[in-house]
Amino acid sequence: MYYLGNMYDHAQSYFGNECGWDAAFRWDAARKWYEKSAAAGYADAMAMLGWHYDRGFGGEQDSGKALYWYQKAAAAGSGHAMAGLGELYEAGKGVVEGAAKAEQWFEKGAEAGSCEAMARLGNLYFNRARTAHMALNDAPGAITGSIKADYEKARFWLEKGIEEGSCDGDAALFLGTLYESGYGVKKNKQTADRWYALYDTLGDCIPGQPRRLIMLRYM
Repeated sequence: MYYLGNMYDHAQSYFGNECGWDAAFRWDAARKWYEKSAAAGYADAMAMLGWHYDRGFGGEQDSGKALYWYQKAAAAGSGHAMAGLGELYEAGKGVVEGAAKAEQWFEKGAEAGSCEAMARLGNLYFNRARTAHMALNDAPGAITGSIKADYEKARFWLEKGIEEGSCDGDAALFLGTLYESGYGVKKNKQTADRWYALYDTLGDCIPGQPRRLIMLRYM
C-alpha cells in the first residue's frame, strides 16, 4: 500500500510525460494509499502523510496534522519523519521555532539513515557557518574554530545526503559554493561546476534512490 502511494506521488519522475495524471489526482490517490498503510502501522506511510499535510499536497496545508503524523512516525523509527520534525522546528510551523531542536531531529534522522535528514543537517551547518562568516565580512582568516568546523560538517552531510539519494537542490548548490569559494575545503572550480550541474538535475529525481555511481562521475 505504501509503495502504491509512493508510485502516485512520484509518477511524473517514474513515467515522465507519458504519466497523463495531473498533480491533484496523483496527490489525492497517494494520500489515500498512505492512509491505508499508516492504519496498518507502516511508519514511512505515516511520515509521508505528515509530508503531505506539511506541504498541502492532496488537500489543505495543516501544520498540526503534519506534526501529529511526523511524531507518530518518528516514534515508530522513521528517519524521514525525524527530518520532517526538524523542518517544522527550523521554520516554526506548528511548533515554537528552535534551531537547536531542529538540529537534534536532523541528527536523529541522519543516524536513522534518512538521506533528506542528512541533507537538511548539512544545510543547517552551512547556513550557520555562512551567517557567522558574513558577520566577519567573509574574511579568509575567519575560517577557524566553530566556523571551520561547521563548514566541514556541512560538506560531509551535504555530500552524504546526496549520495544516499536526497533530492534537495540546495545541498548541491551549497556544495558548489563551498568548493568554488574554498570554505572549509580546498578550492576547486571543476568540482564546484560539477555540483552546480547536478543541482539542475535534482528536481526530477526520486527521493531515496542511492546516487553512488553518479557521485563517482561528479567527484
